[in-house]
Amino acid sequence: MAITSKHISYHKTGYFSPLVLDYITQNSSLFSLPLHTPDLSGLKKAIEQRQQFPTDRTALVAHLKSQYEGIELLPSVRENIERLSLPSTFYLFHPPVSTYRYPCHFSLLDRKSIR
Repeated sequence: MAITSKHISYHKTGYFSPLVLDYITQNSSLFSLPLHTPDLSGLKKAIEQRQQFPTDRTALVAHLKSQYEGIELLPSVRENIERLSLPSTFYLFHPPVSTYRYPCHFSLLDRKSIR
């Protein structure tokens, strides 16, 4: 089966708010706010900044496990929850454009993968 894809710019999707589009295109007026740029450099800076604040990873993992108690999880979900206990693992929160209409997205990132 052949797979085809087509590139559509974020602007043309109609899915993102002007604020999100400004962030993606790195509109200079937006970066007067305390944000990191949406690129590898910004990601590295965000992780470095986040490492300055202690996190009770044990409590985080325990809380997530209790939330999922009684639910059959995919092995990948269980593995990702466990990975959060590692100091080199961070999660990225991709806020929705509008909380009532669009889902939130989370990504797990291992610090070693962005060198």
